[in-house]
Formats: sequence, C-alpha cells, structure tokens
Amino acid sequence: MLRRTFAAAIAVAAATAMTPAAAAAPRAQTHLTLTVGAPGQTPATAVLRCGPTGGSHPRATAACAAIAQVDGDFDALNVGPDRPCTMEYAPLVVTANGLWQNRPVAHERVHPNRCALEVATGSVFAL
Repeated sequence: MLRRTFAAAIAVAAATAMTPAAAAAPRAQTHLTLTVGAPGQTPATAVLRCGPTGGSHPRATAACAAIAQVDGDFDALNVGPDRPCTMEYAPLVVTANGLWQNRPVAHERVHPNRCALEVATGSVFAL
C-alpha cells in the first residue's frame, strides 16, 4: 500500500512538472493604434505593442516607456514640461485606441502645434 501511495505521489509530481506554461497567468496585452495628423488630412498611423515591444511604431521602446510612466493615462503625459514652444497655431489631432495592460484605451486630443505635441507626448506620437 505504501508503494502504491508513493508511486501515485511520484506520478502526480511528474504530471505537475510537465504542465505547460500556458497554465501560468496570462500576459497583459498592450496593443495600440496611434494616429497623428492635421484636421481634415489623412493621419499618419502606427501600431504599438509593449511587452514585448514591437509593431510599426518607429520609436516603440521609447513610446512604451513614456506610456508606462503614466500607466497608460495619455492625459497625464507631459514629457518635456520645461521646453518652450512658439505660439504658432498649426493643430494636430492625435488618437490612441486599443489596449494598455488589458485595459481599453480611447484617447483623442488636439495639440496646437508640433512642438506642443512633442512636449506633451515625447516619442509616443512621433510617427
């Protein structure tokens, strides 16, 4: 009887050790579609993935780092607050839609010019 119990315990331990990694906690999904453009014009578009970093965004690593600092709150982005900008008015509309760490994102904002956009968002909308 002791041998059967021991053999059963070994079998359970071996089966547990062979459980696939898929049983682990699911990875948080970050997949965003970003756009930037002047009102009435076709915007530039890029896909950004974080964790692992990828997509078509030209500066994906820096963009993911900036968004991570504000935990996906695009309204909280303020990358270069001390950088001065001119008062020129050449508005740019930016959008971010998708998932940040499995949370839905639907962001749209108008920035008065390219400099103001870069001050607020850094590389996030550098498409």
